[in-house]
Amino acid sequence: MRVILNAVGYRQDLYPILLSTPSPLMRVFDCSILTHIIQLLRHMGVDSLDIILSHHPNRIEEEIGDGSQWGMRINTHLVRKPIYVTRTLRYLAMSSDQTRFLLGYADLLPAFQLSQFENYSDSQAQLLYDSEGVWWGWGLFSREVLCEIPKELDYEKLPLIIGSHKKVTVSGLLSARTFPELLESNRRCLNNHGDELLLKKGHEQSSGIWLGKETSIHSSAQLLPPVFIGDGVEIEEGAKIGPYAIIENHCVIDCNSVVEHSMVFENSYVGIGLELRNMVVSQHTVYNMTLGSHIRVKDSFVLSKIAKFSVKEFIKTVFERSFALVSLIALSPIILPIALIKGISSTTCLRFPIQSNGELHEEFSLYSLNLESEWMGIKSLPCLWNIVKGDMRLTGITPMDHTAFDELSEDWKEILSRGEVGWLRLSSVEPPIDEMGAVLSDLYYVTNKSFTFDCRLILRWLWVKLIPFGTPKSPLAQFGVGTSLKNENAKGIFPQEQLGCADAHRKNSPHQRPT
Repeated sequence: MRVILNAVGYRQDLYPILLSTPSPLMRVFDCSILTHIIQLLRHMGVDSLDIILSHHPNRIEEEIGDGSQWGMRINTHLVRKPIYVTRTLRYLAMSSDQTRFLLGYADLLPAFQLSQFENYSDSQAQLLYDSEGVWWGWGLFSREVLCEIPKELDYEKLPLIIGSHKKVTVSGLLSARTFPELLESNRRCLNNHGDELLLKKGHEQSSGIWLGKETSIHSSAQLLPPVFIGDGVEIEEGAKIGPYAIIENHCVIDCNSVVEHSMVFENSYVGIGLELRNMVVSQHTVYNMTLGSHIRVKDSFVLSKIAKFSVKEFIKTVFERSFALVSLIALSPIILPIALIKGISSTTCLRFPIQSNGELHEEFSLYSLNLESEWMGIKSLPCLWNIVKGDMRLTGITPMDHTAFDELSEDWKEILSRGEVGWLRLSSVEPPIDEMGAVLSDLYYVTNKSFTFDCRLILRWLWVKLIPFGTPKSPLAQFGVGTSLKNENAKGIFPQEQLGCADAHRKNSPHQRPT
């Protein structure tokens, strides 16, 4: 039997948190729901697993690896859109010598055992339903059935396509498809109603209280069971946690705050005196379960993200800002006269990296001299002030506004969202032929950025500016890529379909994600 999980990961009801976290990585107790599913399958004797990815595939692959940590082999398959899942299912069925396939969602785990399918071994398909006749998305299919399904079909419509099949009724499940279902799944586990689905539930310090490692709780704080508190959490003076509170790893609950019937995602700060009831909090974003809506809190003293301190990043930031300040002072005899004569203009640009609340990007004003040409980079010298302020880095990607960013396809947005705006860019080495050339340069930079790569970029920029005849034909040519953009596909950087279509980076293009 071959097991295939549908981990497309895009559930609209999880917006806006899904912009940074796919649904299979939503946590139930001490790990993601996908991890619980894999552990349960391994416990059932499954030693090989296929997972179909689409939304944030890199994050899911980082979470699961190759499966060696569970003693199993995991193969991943990437699809552009959720509707292409059935195309991959057809391919896996046609190319496999297995006769039975267990399909399921990677963000939903019903309470079942493989033995429940044994009584129906002669049937072509057996699907798991709840008591009200709703399909859970899990089922056992024959090879013949999967080979005949349409190439483009909504996965949830499989029962309608396959026709007659056996229905296996199961009760109880864990789900991360919506915020209410995610919170209810954690509540079930807090009440010990999910023990048949979870192989481990952290360390229970006392009855109904689960505490992670390196957790700090003030002596005056109240813990009202049942509660789950993850690793590295700090509960300050007078805070009240519970009942039915789930606090994930590396969070801070400040003085006199209240968290009950709520869930706080990892790396979140809850401010002084804040009361959370029936809410889901992820850093700056709050989802109100009662109203069914979310808001973004801009005041960092109320809700904010807890950033991990990095010595390397701190040194890099201090160096860049110091370099920019010294350069700005040294070049002021050039900048000031031109600024007085021509003036300085500002452009509103997005601040990268973009956080989970994708509809509310932070912005900054990018400064430049009012010159017609970018001779020797003089026009962009006022950008040094942006580096001093921390709006951008010394090296990075091209600044862009809302309009330009919204025109990109979803997968390109996903990649660029991890970058940072920089003064020196790959396109600074040689101006791109068109807009797509600039975007491709930025995509390549984000996927290959490192300290060594930045040093090579700076040296190459100095070479080009000081020795004009040393300018390469392509900004990517000096980084071991080749002058043809088609060569990027051989490197596995960009999908062939996107490079072969001039409009592939547009939102309405059919080429949005590699297969």
